[in-house]
Amino acid sequence: MESSATSRNKARDIESEIVSRIAAQGVTAVAKQIGVDKSQVSRWQSKGGLVEKASQLLAAIDFEQPSGLVLFKGDETADLARGLIAMLEHIRSANGGAGG
Repeated sequence: MESSATSRNKARDIESEIVSRIAAQGVTAVAKQIGVDKSQVSRWQSKGGLVEKASQLLAAIDFEQPSGLVLFKGDETADLARGLIAMLEHIRSANGGAGG
């Protein structure tokens, strides 16, 4: 069983991740996806709001992200795509240009 300090730290980490993901997508976009006004999403993020309470719940039940889950945000996605394209082009040229 985790100590309450460990649980609080985990809850803060989860809350930070949720808030970061909302920021990455934008409050307006998130609100539109779930059918509420953007002010509601902002209230959820406030001290003592839904995000904080949900984070505490997830920490209490020892919620973990699936192992191997990797998230790319913003410019990282485009950089990754360019890198993968370059790698695939290199492999194709090394194979004499044979397609698949």
